[in-house]
Amino acid sequence: MRVLWVDADGNPWTDTNGWRVLEDFGLDIKRVSTVAEAQKELPKKNFDLLLIRAEMAGAPSLLVQARRALLKDGYKIVLASSEWSKEQFRNHSKTDGAAHRYG
Repeated sequence: MRVLWVDADGNPWTDTNGWRVLEDFGLDIKRVSTVAEAQKELPKKNFDLLLIRAEMAGAPSLLVQARRALLKDGYKIVLASSEWSKEQFRNHSKTDGAAHRYG
């Protein structure tokens, strides 16, 4: 599975082998660190899953744009955060930019 991972944090794990573990599970990860870079990747559709970190500046607008561009083609979108509460995710799930999954 090809994943477009949008996150300004270069390593979301405390273990520096986190990326290697994902690759060992068969995930092909392309990382971009800005919303602008992600916006350039959306039309290429060179991924199966879009994962966006909620704390990034512009994440909500990227979600809305991604849903419009990808939803009809069956692409999945995940909004991830290590900081959001369950209540924040629940409230966000009711917006136009809601992701398919939250984590």
